[in-house]
Amino acid sequence: FGLSQEVSARLMTVLAEMVDQRLTKIGMAEALTNMAKQGLVSGVSKFTGKDSYEVGDITRAVRKIQNDSLAAKTKSSSKRLDLSSNELLTLAALDPQTKGS
Repeated sequence: FGLSQEVSARLMTVLAEMVDQRLTKIGMAEALTNMAKQGLVSGVSKFTGKDSYEVGDITRAVRKIQNDSLAAKTKSSSKRLDLSSNELLTLAALDPQTKGS
């Protein structure tokens, strides 16, 4: 009877240690998950410029960046030169394509 009690006690100790280890791992996993979630939320908030997330915020932020970039390119490529008539004639005279016409 003494041996079965020792085996039973040892088995209970091993099982208790296993449960403690698993709960510790789960707790660590939860802590890591929470840290990852917090980092993700912080990154999304910085990217979108919003304090809270709504579905579509990231897509809207990307589209805004693309539109702003396109607008900047369009603005820089469509700079207008305000030239006087004399300046236009001078430029036309310097243009090899208009020579001889």
